Amino acid sequence: MNAPFSMGNAQRAAAVHGFVLRRPTRAVLDRLDLLAEVGGEATVYELAAHEGHDRPTTYHQRMHELMALGLVVRSGEGRQGEPYRYKLTPVGDMLRFVSL
Repeated sequence: MNAPFSMGNAQRAAAVHGFVLRRPTRAVLDRLDLLAEVGGEATVYELAAHEGHDRPTTYHQRMHELMALGLVVRSGEGRQGEPYRYKLTPVGDMLRFVSL
């Protein structure tokens, strides 16, 4: 019998609703973990600073990929004084615990 939150159970539940759920890649899981490490919500500047990088522009693309998967949402105006903030969705937070 599968555990209540196993990937198999999640895939079956998604199929009942007409969706296909596939295992996240290691890169996706790493990005989710990074966002969780900074409290589950951050700007790209905070993400870059946390990893010790000085080029935050690449983080926008990475977060947009997670947004397309429904794992992250964005808030803010995207301008100085009110930058975009990326936040884990409940699904994104739960998928962090999936083993590959």
